[in-house]
Amino acid sequence: MARPQKTRSSTSSVSRKTNASQDDKTTLSAKESCPEKQDPFGDETHAGVKYKTMAWWQAGMGYTIGQLKCRYVQIHSMADAGDILFGSLGHRILGSAQLIFFLFAMGGHILTFSIMMNVLTEHFTCTIAFSVLGLVVSFVLTLPRRLEDLSHISTVSFISIIGALLTCMIGVSVSPLVPAQLPLFSPTPSVHDACLAIANIVFAYAGHVAFFTFFSELREINDYPKALALLQMSEMVLYTVTAVVIYAFVGPTVTSPALNSAAKLFRRISYGIAIPTIVIGGVVNAHVAVKSIYVRTGQGDNSMHTRSYTARAFWAAICAVLWVFSWVIAESIPVFNDVLGLAVSTVNAWNIILGADR
Repeated sequence: MARPQKTRSSTSSVSRKTNASQDDKTTLSAKESCPEKQDPFGDETHAGVKYKTMAWWQAGMGYTIGQLKCRYVQIHSMADAGDILFGSLGHRILGSAQLIFFLFAMGGHILTFSIMMNVLTEHFTCTIAFSVLGLVVSFVLTLPRRLEDLSHISTVSFISIIGALLTCMIGVSVSPLVPAQLPLFSPTPSVHDACLAIANIVFAYAGHVAFFTFFSELREINDYPKALALLQMSEMVLYTVTAVVIYAFVGPTVTSPALNSAAKLFRRISYGIAIPTIVIGGVVNAHVAVKSIYVRTGQGDNSMHTRSYTARAFWAAICAVLWVFSWVIAESIPVFNDVLGLAVSTVNAWNIILGADR
């Protein structure tokens, strides 16, 4: 009686091993075929231009966005995320929202550049000329096609904004124009001012729209928590300390941009130090906007990995169109700050959508 049982047991064992072997082969095949085929940049082993070159400290991203990217490696922009969430309609809506956000952000940096030049030169009659200068400088700096190239000058930008804010805080602390008594809370604002203040806060923390693109160019996709921690700690300390110190000395009389709250000498020094961050901040936004269009139109085509004239010319053409369009928006809208707040608050509703989906 024991021999038949042993035979059945052996047969069952062999069957399980065979099934397990087939499952392992299927899983291995899926793992091997999935990432490189779905990744927006594909296999870059022999590519002339490699995009996935950034270390974790060169990028920052949100935790939920990072998890979504790990699960769907084909995502390169908010449009791709919208396609996964809501199909082609979501792709069009979130893709348009992302582009609108970047166009207004780019226009805001051009406007800030012209304000900076007005303060430094005290020649306010050339505001449009200064904005054109900002347009040209920003366009030239957007020409490199890899984010790693921008990450190096972004380090200069970070040092620049730290120096500018420290100078501004010193300036407001020693300024003779500081009111003798400051209220703990500002006077009750109008509905317009309150909404604009909230919109400005949303704009300050709206960098998530670029995270999918940053994430796509990391060398190690699993390093995103390090980048997230570095980003969030840096920006929260920077925003909080700056806001508290400037308000403590200036109160409700604080101006926008806040660098204008310092006395004349410190204001000019602050803007001089802030030149790199004013320019580079807009360039990073522009790069992500251009990259989303560039990758979308060139995906599956090896030309975006080459250094050919056609590939470079196509990138430059997208840069030129977006920068000119953002310049027109910034210069043609009299109440640009209000429209910027409205546009940014509206199109960044995708944060709530992604959070709910997660």
